[in-house]
Amino acid sequence: MSGAVGVAVVGQAVGEKDFMALAGVKRSLSVTVAILAAGFSAAAQAQQPAPPQAEQTITLAGGDVGSTYYATAGKLCEIVNNAGQALRCVVVPSTGSGGNIELLRAGKVDIGFAQSDWQYQAYTGVKEFEGIGPMNNLRSVMSLYAIDLTIFARDDAKIHVVEDLRGKHVNLGSAKSNARLLMRLLLASLGWGIADFENALEVDDAAQKEALCSGALAAGVVATVHPSRDVSALMHDCPISMVPLTGVAVEGLVSQFPYYAYDTIPAGTYAEQSESVQTFGVRTTLVSRAGVSPDLIYGFLTVIGEHLQDLAALHPAFGRITLQDAASEGLTAPLHDGARRYYSEKHIILPNR
Repeated sequence: MSGAVGVAVVGQAVGEKDFMALAGVKRSLSVTVAILAAGFSAAAQAQQPAPPQAEQTITLAGGDVGSTYYATAGKLCEIVNNAGQALRCVVVPSTGSGGNIELLRAGKVDIGFAQSDWQYQAYTGVKEFEGIGPMNNLRSVMSLYAIDLTIFARDDAKIHVVEDLRGKHVNLGSAKSNARLLMRLLLASLGWGIADFENALEVDDAAQKEALCSGALAAGVVATVHPSRDVSALMHDCPISMVPLTGVAVEGLVSQFPYYAYDTIPAGTYAEQSESVQTFGVRTTLVSRAGVSPDLIYGFLTVIGEHLQDLAALHPAFGRITLQDAASEGLTAPLHDGARRYYSEKHIILPNR
C-alpha cells in the first residue's frame, strides 16, 4: 500500500492471476471512440424527427496493460460502449493508484481506479502525497471489490479467533506486502509485538504453503480477492481453516482507518469452507474530480449500475457488489455530485460526508 506516486503500486495486481484465468481477458483491451457519420444532405436531415444526441466521451485510467485494473477498466468500458447510449468510454493505461490520481489532478482523465487507502492519502495529503498537499477536489464515484486480509490456521492448532494466535508459530506476510501491512496494524490494535509469538516469520506465499502443510507453521496470512485460485489450492492441499477477524481489536482498527471496510467471505466460496467468515481489508474504488461534469458521471453510473452482474464474468467477486456497498465501503473523499444524484435516485443510504 505504499510506494512512490507514479509507479506500479501494491493492490493493482492483487488477485491478478485469478482475474485473468477466470475471465479469459485479453492482454490488449484497447477501447476507441466511435465517430458519428457526417455529411447528410439537407433533405435527409429534414426527415429526422430530432437531431441525434451529442455523444460524450469518458476517459477511464486503469493500470498497466495486462493488470487487474486494466482488465477491469476494459470490462467497464465494454459495458458502457455496448449500452446503446450517447456515451463512449476509453481506457487510458497508467501505473496504478498513484498514477491515476496524478492523471486526475492534471485533468487528463475523467475517472480512475484507486485503492481505498490511496484515495484517503490523496484527499488528505498524507504519506505519498505529503509534499503535494491535499487534493481537495478528489471525489468518490464507486467502491468495487474487496482485497481481504485472510488468516489461515491449521486445524490441529486450536486457533479459532485472532487472539488464539498468541504464542504460536505464525507467518505475518512477506515484507512490504499488503498482508504484512495489515497484520502490522492488526497487531498494533491488539497491543501485541513480535515477542507475543513463539516464532514469527515473513515469508512469501509459496514458502508459507509448504510450512502450513508440513506443520512447521500454525497460521499464515494472505491479502487477496476472493475467490482465489491460490487460496483454493492452499485449502485443498493443507488441513487448514480461515480464522474470522472479529472482536474489539478489529473494530477499533476499522474505526480508526476509514479506508478499511468489513467483508464477509460467503460459505462455500471454497469447497472446504462450510461457514461464512468475516474479515476486513481495502477496497478498489473509482474516483474522479469535482470539475468533471455531473451528467457524465451520472450517465456512467446509470449504465454500470444496471449491469453490475455482468462484471461477474470478469471475476466472481463482482457478483457480491451491491449498490449500497458501491456508494459507501472504503470511500473517504466526498461523493461526486453525479454519483450522489444516481445513488439518491436509487434510494441508497449515503455516507454523511
